[in-house]
Order: sequence, then C-alpha cells, then structure tokens
Amino acid sequence: MKLSGRICLCILAAWTITHAKNTFSSFSLAPAWPVTSTEARTPTGEKELATGWDAGWTFFGKPFTRLDNPLKGLAFGGKISYSRWLRDSTSTAVTFLGTQVIARYYVPRILKPVELFCQAGGGMFIGEYNFNSVDTTNWENRPRVPVIFEGQKDLGLSFGIGVNWEVVEIVPTITCVSTKDGWSGWFSLNAAMTF
Repeated sequence: MKLSGRICLCILAAWTITHAKNTFSSFSLAPAWPVTSTEARTPTGEKELATGWDAGWTFFGKPFTRLDNPLKGLAFGGKISYSRWLRDSTSTAVTFLGTQVIARYYVPRILKPVELFCQAGGGMFIGEYNFNSVDTTNWENRPRVPVIFEGQKDLGLSFGIGVNWEVVEIVPTITCVSTKDGWSGWFSLNAAMTF
C-alpha cells in the first residue's frame, strides 16, 4: 500500500476514535449471486459458480450530526468482507477478502423510525481464484501435491441502497472486482444488525 493510502487510513481511524459517540458498526450475512460470467474450464469440463455467501463488518461515523443542513446525513467509514463460492461438481472455492473505504448518505427521514440510505465504497480485494479462473484440482483423482496460488490483489467497487429500521439493516449491494481475467461481480442481499 502506498504512503498516501496509509496516511488516509490513519486519518480515518483517528477521526473515528475522536467521534466515537457518532460511530456505528453493522455485521451482515447474505446470499451472493454472480452477475458476471463464471464459466471456467476445469478438468471435468466447463463449470460455473453456484450461489455463494457474503459476510461483512461495516463501521462508519456521522461527523455532521450537529449541523442542520443536507450534510447531516453524510457518513464515512470502512468495510471488511469475506465472500465465497464453490464451482459446480468440484470443491475448489472462489473467495475474496475485501477491505474498503465507504461513504453513506442517509436521506432525511420521511417515516420514523425508518431511514433510507445509499452507500458506495472502493478498496482492495484478495483472492486465490476469480470467477473465470481455471480450476487446478480434479477432485475425482486427487493429486499428490495440491496446487496453491498466492493471493492476487485486485481493486474493487461496491454500490448499495439500503433501509435501516432501528438496529436492523437491509442493504442490497453490487460488488465488482477488476481481476486479471476480467470483472468478477456479484449481487448480495445483506441483512445486518447495527450497533
């Protein structure tokens, strides 16, 4: 990570600590459906990814809550996530570990206690395989030496629109990661608890 990125993360962490009374965390779990091509050649033929799952911890702060203007709904933070899928008929997992910087905007409340918001984020994702990677293991004839790749670091973006009802959030999200074989993208229907 470049020095400027580290400085930004340090500033974000310091800001979050100093504004602790206006910070929140949410833990989410969701089914995840691929939205980009997942076809890949395996030793047993062409395979696709089955439905996977996505889990994450999102933390954010609202720095402008004392203001009486549109900035009051703005929030900044980060997200750490883990996403996993299996290929049809094999045990080779496709996984992404993501760390993102996020920004949220809460629409002024129309119906209390329901809040609507939109969210965007970007950051780094690490994965051994991507959606179009060729499987290296034929589990019908297991090799004596397993093939292990070093994690590949890729940049990704996410966009979501959500609803918060007291401590429960529902956040449908699209995530896209730019991998060496093209984009790996998925839709997750996140259900979260906010604290």
